[in-house]
This record gives sequence, C-alpha cells and structure tokens, in this order.
Amino acid sequence: MKTLSAENYGRARDFVKAKARRVDQALFAFTFEEVKPAAVWKALSAFANADGGLGHGMDAGLQIARILDTGHDHGAGFTPLLR
Repeated sequence: MKTLSAENYGRARDFVKAKARRVDQALFAFTFEEVKPAAVWKALSAFANADGGLGHGMDAGLQIARILDTGHDHGAGFTPLLR
C-alpha cells in the first residue's frame, strides 16, 4: 500500500478543506483525523429529503430537482463506515 509523505498529506488535506463539499470534508476528517462520526452525520443532514431519507443533491454531478435512487445509493454507502 502506498503512503503519502507528510508534505503531500498536508497538501491533500488543504485541498479537501478548500475545495470539497462539507460532507466530503467531514468524511476526510473522520477517516484520517479521528473526528467522531457525528460530524459526518451532521454534514449528511444537508442531503436529507422531506421523508427523512438521504439523496437530495448528494450526487454533485446530478443537478436536477427530482429525486433519484442514485442519491440513496450514495447515502446508504456511508452508513457502514459510521457505526
């Protein structure tokens, strides 16, 4: 497995903090900086649908108003990571 040097890790971290969505920033912090899962759940709340599910706007590549199953698929993928 390849690892990043401290310098490159810092550059990657700075990029994520400057350019990524809050949910991606929270996932980065959870994965690499030992931040509690609550931060990710809070960031995921921005993607909540009216029915309490996830998906609204989750896929940044899909800028449409109607709900698609793809958002649910993305949201469901976070759940096992955050237990």
